[in-house]
Amino acid sequence: MSFTETTLVVRGDIDSTAATCLATSVSDAATNGKLLIQHDGAVLAGNNAGALNGLIKLTAAHPQPDGSTAILTSSEFLRSDVKNIHYSRPATGNTQVITVGNLQAGMNSIRLEAKNGVEVYDVLGVTGINATEIVANFTNRADTERFKNVTMAVSGSNVQISVGPRGSDTIVTGDDALTVSVSSDNNGRKGQQDNVIALENRAYTSAGAYNQYEFPIVVPKSATVSGADYGIYTIEIEKTLPGRRKINEVISVCIADDEGDTNLLDALETALGSAVVDTTPPTGFTAASFTDNAGTGVTTYVIASDDAIYATLSGAFASDANFGTIVLSSSGAEADVTVSVSVDAVTARIVDLGVTASDYADGVTLTITATQTD
Repeated sequence: MSFTETTLVVRGDIDSTAATCLATSVSDAATNGKLLIQHDGAVLAGNNAGALNGLIKLTAAHPQPDGSTAILTSSEFLRSDVKNIHYSRPATGNTQVITVGNLQAGMNSIRLEAKNGVEVYDVLGVTGINATEIVANFTNRADTERFKNVTMAVSGSNVQISVGPRGSDTIVTGDDALTVSVSSDNNGRKGQQDNVIALENRAYTSAGAYNQYEFPIVVPKSATVSGADYGIYTIEIEKTLPGRRKINEVISVCIADDEGDTNLLDALETALGSAVVDTTPPTGFTAASFTDNAGTGVTTYVIASDDAIYATLSGAFASDANFGTIVLSSSGAEADVTVSVSVDAVTARIVDLGVTASDYADGVTLTITATQTD
């Protein structure tokens, strides 16, 4: 059995017309970032409604710094070769907040471990006589490339560590006397630029770009765009060959900024005879405000008690899920808290932000904002 991966990075917001959401040629794909779909060698338009019973091929192309064009294409396959299709919408993930307390009068040591599964691949130790010195030593460290997704702040007499999501876990430990409390898991980040670059590199590895001997290694420049997020349409293919052999391929179509434009997804679903994607654009929420665990509140919140802090989302909702990000900001020294949310017309639109008023200094004013990501 052989296994290959193909990653095609395209734009989802190029064209709002169904008939022209697909590329008409390789040149059009390179110029406009569109996906090219061919059926028995013929180029398909985006509003093609016929059954595709012949060979299907998907292609993406993008210009390179030297003026050439990188053309990336899947193998030809039949609809009957498709074993599984799934689609993931972009999600920014959760920022993990870790509080280190009970600092001692002498020297204190905090250890950060970045982990991927069970493997520790990066370690950093930070020391200081109090929270202020620990935070200063971390902020002013010479090596700023490691733990770039980690920030530290003074929270009263404690050290508050914020770990931005990046697809790996960060474990915090310290001296025996120190206490470590964790607000949430650092997970759920998908469809961001570095996720798609990882898929591109896996595809190049699968194609043998990094397994050559005495030949120039040519790897195309990434087709991703900074600041874009990507919905990922994954097609798993298994072809049966003579001699009981099988060929497996995973095709990842990474669609940049697909919010509100479903023509490309409609075209893919039609071409492959699938119905796994809810292509009804969501009606987004319009605002977020503070609340208790029932009812609405105000847009700012002044700390005066130890109650849990909730948010409520307002606005019209479609029947499908809305994905978004809530950011809780403090007027004091406390770090921002970011929460990823998924809400629809059925579930309650009240979100537990995972913090309490005791996490903030008295009199601090909190501000809440919400952004729809899909």
